Amino acid sequence: MSLSLVTPYFEDKLIELGWTLWDEPFAFDNIPSDILDHGFQIETGDLTGEGIKQTVLETRMDVTVRLFRKGYKTPKAIKEELLTEVQHVLCLCLTASNRLTAGIKNIEFLSMVPTPLNLENDNAIVATCIFRCRVILNIGI
Repeated sequence: MSLSLVTPYFEDKLIELGWTLWDEPFAFDNIPSDILDHGFQIETGDLTGEGIKQTVLETRMDVTVRLFRKGYKTPKAIKEELLTEVQHVLCLCLTASNRLTAGIKNIEFLSMVPTPLNLENDNAIVATCIFRCRVILNIGI
């Protein structure tokens, strides 16, 4: 198993749902306008050891997925649409046949917060979803 499988896992699922990847790994308030509506960003966070056994290390990595939507003149309606879209993302990413793979031991959903993209632009909304991924690493014989 490999930590390098985590980001592509989320990328593949979101692209399957029609979202467009924004490749910036950290900053998110300057997303280009051409992908602001249905754009997404993935940021990997803390990596923590969960225990070691003989030749394997169990790890936990927090992953932040940001989903962007333009509100245009109806930010309230777009916020409601975004909640439904978050539900679709959760259903696809957390389906047992998807998340319990040979490469990733498990994926858990922790939280989601919808907020304005920034204080100057409250017509653009970002849903910040936090996941916890568990990966077992082979540390040798």
